[in-house]
Amino acid sequence: MEYDIAITGYMDELKPFKIVTNDTIKGTAFISIIAKKLFLNATIFGKVYVAEVKQHRKTFSIFTLSEHFTSHYIKNSKALRDATEFHYKTRAAPGYDDWFVLKNLQRVN
Repeated sequence: MEYDIAITGYMDELKPFKIVTNDTIKGTAFISIIAKKLFLNATIFGKVYVAEVKQHRKTFSIFTLSEHFTSHYIKNSKALRDATEFHYKTRAAPGYDDWFVLKNLQRVN
């Protein structure tokens, strides 16, 4: 299933990267499970982001994978799944993009 997503809050640090409109990040996304980890595949303003979602009690955090987490050319969803699984199996720590990390988010609806 594909979902419409809206993440709202005080995100002044992300405004220079033009992914925030007013105080909200809006896009579409779907969820996948790779190597027993939960991932959010989101499209925001025409760019695709792959992020690991970590849940902790009533909060969750979104850690966007680095654009260069793999040196392979990704041609389709199977290649993306294989590259992500390989990345998590061979790295001591996943390669996250430090500038787009959302921590301790809470549902407000």
